[in-house]
Amino acid sequence: MDNLSEEQKHYFENSLRNITDKDEQKVLAHIQPEISKLKTMLLNNPSHKMENLIVNAELLLEILLDKQFPLTISSKKWVIFGLSYLISDFDLIPDVIPVIGYNDDALILQWVIFMIDKDISRYKIFKNTKTLVGKNNLLIPKIIDTETKYFVVVLPGLIEKSRKELESILDKSLVKYFGKNDNIRYELIQKDIHYLQEFSKTIRIVDHEMGLKPTVDQEQFGIEWQQIKEEYQFIGESLGLELNNLVSQNPHIKIVILSFNVGSIAVEKALTKMTKGSIENYFSFGGASIIEELPSKEFCKIEKVINFYSENDYLLKYIFEQFEKNRPPIGLKPFLTNDSSNIENINATTIITNHGSYVPNISKLINLKY
Repeated sequence: MDNLSEEQKHYFENSLRNITDKDEQKVLAHIQPEISKLKTMLLNNPSHKMENLIVNAELLLEILLDKQFPLTISSKKWVIFGLSYLISDFDLIPDVIPVIGYNDDALILQWVIFMIDKDISRYKIFKNTKTLVGKNNLLIPKIIDTETKYFVVVLPGLIEKSRKELESILDKSLVKYFGKNDNIRYELIQKDIHYLQEFSKTIRIVDHEMGLKPTVDQEQFGIEWQQIKEEYQFIGESLGLELNNLVSQNPHIKIVILSFNVGSIAVEKALTKMTKGSIENYFSFGGASIIEELPSKEFCKIEKVINFYSENDYLLKYIFEQFEKNRPPIGLKPFLTNDSSNIENINATTIITNHGSYVPNISKLINLKY
């Protein structure tokens, strides 16, 4: 940001230390009237800079108001700082000078946007995922062939495989379960996680028996992990609603769900939106759902739940030791519910040598059951 001197930058960066909850409350109390005033000024005197100032202010306010979106403490302070400057009486140029008086506000907010650029990129993807909820047929196609007997929903989660690769593996692996049945339709619900830079970088390193401890920004990793969980909640809510529609329109169809790691979080959320008896089988591979938080009564909506877990899942071990206070996920140990007659836990420790070995070994795992 060339228009701010290094001295000014240093001064403003130091002021972040003094940001408190009171500043946030002040921003929330005064920012909307300030933005409304700016919009009136824009109507009377159109200006590209004023337009950008309003867009940036509304974006920062939206981020601040979205309590589901995780932010580091420092990033949140940047947001509050930018909005505080806009409503503050202290300015580099007095606001009473028309348009020109807001040039410094525009400059400061542009600088804040620059400083939290990665958070803004995360937020845009987070917001797009959130908009799935309540919108029909965004995850599942509208038209299902009347000959389709099985509809298989696959949630690969953090596993980075192409649709073609996964379908090929599943076709070979599930033949014992389905038999030689051509009337199978797969739908893969997969999210790209490369935008979560700290998380993507780290998970490749820690999924190893050597227990490698990489240099990692713990706060940022934790924030990105929280975002993944929130996004899969949104996906799950939409999935549940869409599966209900699918069943009502195609009552003959049998639904089978396979999930890996965070995909299980989407499934447990989907179950809360579904009617009883909609799912024939649910296979969970290295699930990231926390046992003590599972909505146990919802599992009665599935005819059979098969949970594959492994003590060698180093990725889950790292995440849950560091960021979940050692609360066990279903991918590391068996889980039970109040009515566990339809739940089977399969210890796959002898087959699964790390989290990444689930997909290559699906066939062996299925053979343990069928």
